[in-house]
Amino acid sequence: MKTRIISAIVLVLTCIPPFVLGSFYLDILLSLIICCAAYEVNGLNKKGRNPFLCFLMACFVLAITVGDHYLNLDPMYDFAMIIAYLLILMTITIFKEDLSLDLSAVMFTMSIIIVYAIKTIYLIYERYSASLMLYIMIIALMCDTGAYFVGIKFGKHKLIERVSPKKTVEGAIGGYVISFLVSFTFAYIFKYFGMGITLCLASSLILPFVSMVGDLFFSLVKRYYGIKDYSKLIPGHGGVLDRVDSVIYCLLTFYALVIIL
Repeated sequence: MKTRIISAIVLVLTCIPPFVLGSFYLDILLSLIICCAAYEVNGLNKKGRNPFLCFLMACFVLAITVGDHYLNLDPMYDFAMIIAYLLILMTITIFKEDLSLDLSAVMFTMSIIIVYAIKTIYLIYERYSASLMLYIMIIALMCDTGAYFVGIKFGKHKLIERVSPKKTVEGAIGGYVISFLVSFTFAYIFKYFGMGITLCLASSLILPFVSMVGDLFFSLVKRYYGIKDYSKLIPGHGGVLDRVDSVIYCLLTFYALVIIL
């Protein structure tokens, strides 16, 4: 527990300043997260990490997110890069035995998820403010924390045991309610970040549920490959993907809500 607390403090002190300052500092943090994610996804390979595949995934995600942010390329650039990346992965899967078909699919899916989560972060900083990014992180944090403590106190019925044995229905309900109340109160204090009450209310209602789905999906991937954590990069917490799984799904859904509403 001591190691977990120390790691959490270090994470907060390391990550909060770049999200507050934005610009170059945020780009550096996001680039580090991308490289760590590429390392962890390739760690799912039971035959060992392939350095080339780690490099390929990191380069693809960096080029289509941080690179695109600086160069402001045509939207068709994204589509071309995704097609090229898919074709390369398909070709490698055919000729290399150490990249299975299922791992290739997971690698492509994870890459796209991370790409559009990071694009959402840039959208937030361009249209809104750092406080909105904090709002989304609070949703994921409160949902996870609320579910944990409510589950310990009142949890009796398993949620989806084959995916996450410790999660309960009572914990999920408690986490959802706490996340909604805290996030919407935070949004009210900051006058809805200039989004308007409709978009903000929709976000506070939908994102806590999505946060749980993201956590469960990333847990499902771990169960499938028979691992407890994506890596041991963060002592006491596992890997980077273990910490940002819920946030990633919240970002993707928020992007969709912005477009729809």
